[in-house]
Amino acid sequence: MKGRTLSEHVASATAWNTLLLPARLGVGLLASVIYYEWLSRDQVGLVFLLTSLAATFGVYADLGLERSLPRFVPEVEARAGREGVVALLRQVVGIKLVVLVVILAGVAVLARPLLAGLARREQVAAERLEARGQVAPVASAERLAAERDAAAKRSVAQEIAERGPWLLLAVSLLVVFGAVYDVLMQFLTAYFRQRSWNLITLVNTLLQPILVTAFVLGGLGVKGVLLGLVLTPACALVLAFARARHLASAIPKAPDDRAAMPADLRPRFTRYAGMMYLQTVTTWLYDLDAVVLLSAASLGLQDTALLGFAYKLARDLLAYVWTPLTGVMTPLLIRVKERDGMGALQDAQASLTRMVWLMLIPALVGLLVLSPALLRTLYPKYAETAPLVGLFLCFAFLESMLSVPQNVLMICEIYPPLVISRILAVVAVPLVGLLLPTFGLPGVALAVGLARVLSRAYTVAAASRRLGITLPWAFGARLTAAAAVMGGVLLLFVRFLPEVSPMAGPGRLVALLPLVAAVLLGGSVFALSLRTFGGVEALDRERLARLSFPGKQVLLRLLSPS
Repeated sequence: MKGRTLSEHVASATAWNTLLLPARLGVGLLASVIYYEWLSRDQVGLVFLLTSLAATFGVYADLGLERSLPRFVPEVEARAGREGVVALLRQVVGIKLVVLVVILAGVAVLARPLLAGLARREQVAAERLEARGQVAPVASAERLAAERDAAAKRSVAQEIAERGPWLLLAVSLLVVFGAVYDVLMQFLTAYFRQRSWNLITLVNTLLQPILVTAFVLGGLGVKGVLLGLVLTPACALVLAFARARHLASAIPKAPDDRAAMPADLRPRFTRYAGMMYLQTVTTWLYDLDAVVLLSAASLGLQDTALLGFAYKLARDLLAYVWTPLTGVMTPLLIRVKERDGMGALQDAQASLTRMVWLMLIPALVGLLVLSPALLRTLYPKYAETAPLVGLFLCFAFLESMLSVPQNVLMICEIYPPLVISRILAVVAVPLVGLLLPTFGLPGVALAVGLARVLSRAYTVAAASRRLGITLPWAFGARLTAAAAVMGGVLLLFVRFLPEVSPMAGPGRLVALLPLVAAVLLGGSVFALSLRTFGGVEALDRERLARLSFPGKQVLLRLLSPS
């Protein structure tokens, strides 16, 4: 565990994150294309509702426990060795399972009437569509569309009515598997096990579309989708348990028989977990699952599918861009603080923020320009969501750009500003209720986006006031200027792209080639523009030069001023 330097740990973690990105991206895109192409919008909307329900139960059973592990596992290992770490993991899993039993007991009582009400609503909507179709001309496009949509709604209503217990069981299993899986994956993250983390995630991403597609082809409908969604985390849980057990066996034992947990660990862990729980619950208020559940009361399943698709696509695209730093930020900042103190922590914060902005600013500009063409090519049934996707992208990326100071406050255990920032996030709930009736789905995107950015901006101000942390605005201005040049070139490029007609199979992959060319062109223009505007900071180039990875010299040349 201690044979490598911190820089080597970080370099290895980010390298594995980046090397496995193409596989994760390719499989993830393929999975989503199959999923959204084969299921009707009503089925997609139902799946969004059920998975959002499962995720919501998982959030409220979270208690902040697993996300506290990267903060305290290194400390427990140093004081109590392997036995202390294993005992901590067992306590966390045990508490979560007890809470889940209570929550799922309540679900068993309430879910049946809720599902029955949803089935009735879809049945009524189907009858209205049929009535509308009957007054349209025979064999007209309007009548055929009404009949098709009515049949889809009747099919979903029948599935809900007949298979309610199965749907409830699937939701429960998703919650339980996810709870234990999250604990194990956070344990791996605490030790920069990005190779194991990514491989398990890759298996998870690869297995899910195979199982879901097989079950849908077998005629199981939404039930088949949920069966695939349940079996996938079950398999991933087995892999995560095996890797976590192997990692735990490599942790040294306590240095002597008298070594024990730090005396103040329990209250500090409780306070930290409480803050993480508050952050998780208030983040849920503007995340995909809450947005779907809060809006579903006013939306039909088709609109729920559009909203869920746009939000999920923006979130997934952000996750792909964020991949190099997945599981790196918190362990890195913790170890810097424990080893070198606050001065080094401020320096690390500034470097991390510059790295985050270097990844996110050009990616956001490129995605805003290219996402409409991406939707027309890969998801023609959802091409109308392009403005909605753009809104979600802007707010999601902007929130992430302001994320590092919040992590610093958490690590320094400065909680009052974090509590206030999370209270500000609650504004998402009334804003959704206020803006949805007037502005429709874009109003939902605006409501949750404002809540996300407002709460995160407050933590930036608090970190500046409490710790003297400042954001690298001059560097951000250089990045923005370079990204603007890139965006202008991409806009010209997109204007000359041929119109994409609906196609299936390999033809859709061929149609992606111009977009791949646009990405390569955009990256080249951005790199050249950034060099012209001054490149990255000299300190960051020096740190990069001390690391060892393929293509280092090329990257250093691109990031240096011209």
